[in-house]
Amino acid sequence: NIPGSGANWVNHDNLTGLNVEPQNAEALAKAFIKISSDAGLKEKFATQSKLRYQNKFTRTAMVSQLIDLYSRVI
Repeated sequence: NIPGSGANWVNHDNLTGLNVEPQNAEALAKAFIKISSDAGLKEKFATQSKLRYQNKFTRTAMVSQLIDLYSRVI
């Protein structure tokens, strides 16, 4: 969890990528090294990121979620 950031909503740490605290260059460098040196991890993040995008962030998915929300509120 990164306080004051929406990063956790967009990126699931260790599933779709790695979250690092703002202003922490050392943590960012370590994350880059970890991902770039592990082909399996890079593939996992790529696959899971694409699935998350398709399920949450396409126009179709977002409209569907909004309609669902409206139908529950009304």
